[in-house]
Formats: sequence, C-alpha cells, structure tokens
Amino acid sequence: MAILWHGVQRSSKVGDPDAPKLWDVQWVQRSQVDTEELARRIASRTSLSETDVLAVLHALRAEIEQALCASDSVRLDGLASFLLSVTGETGEATEEELSRVPKEADVYIRIARQIQDALDQVEFQRAA
Repeated sequence: MAILWHGVQRSSKVGDPDAPKLWDVQWVQRSQVDTEELARRIASRTSLSETDVLAVLHALRAEIEQALCASDSVRLDGLASFLLSVTGETGEATEEELSRVPKEADVYIRIARQIQDALDQVEFQRAA
C-alpha cells in the first residue's frame, strides 16, 4: 500500500494571483471507507456478523457523544483519544460573568501512536 499524492501550484501570497507560484504536495484520496464498508471488513476478520459490527459502531458513536457531553474525555487504546476544547470571549470578568463566557465546545481527536507509527512506515506514490 502507498499514500497517493500529486503536486499543486499555489500562490506564495494568499489573495494575490500575481504573486510568485510555489509548488506543494497534496494527498490524493483514492476512495472513502464508510461505516457499512468498515463493518463488512471487520466482520470478515472476526466471528461477528456485519449487523453486529454495525450495531457496535453505532453504539460506540453514541457512547463517545454521551461521554463528551458529560465533560469526559474518551480514549480508545490503539485508535484515538477524543478531547474537548471550550472557547469563548476573553477579557476581564468577575466570577459571576464567567458562567456566561463559554461559547462553543470543539472535539479534538488525537490519533494513537500505533497508527502514526504505521503511517511513518508507508511509502508515497505519485498519482497518475
């Protein structure tokens, strides 16, 4: 297996079409593996049926959502960690005003070291 890429030319200055062009590399997505395809692949490697795997994947999503909404982080060993980041307005505030400050919660996914190690070993191939 190899990661596909191609070269793209970009402006060296955003918004200036007359600026000198620079070459960069860009990942080429071969296809997308959706939940059903992933369930088929997992079922072929295990004693579980495709329906059972799909049920587990849907339950996993629901459990991750519930944990994050309860202000917990989630760590799936060998896969990823799901963490929250809360953003809001900055500035001086009293303790009472702090309850109004958070505006948004974002999820950050940190890939497990095992997956990154596998990517470090893969070859790159220029897309045709």
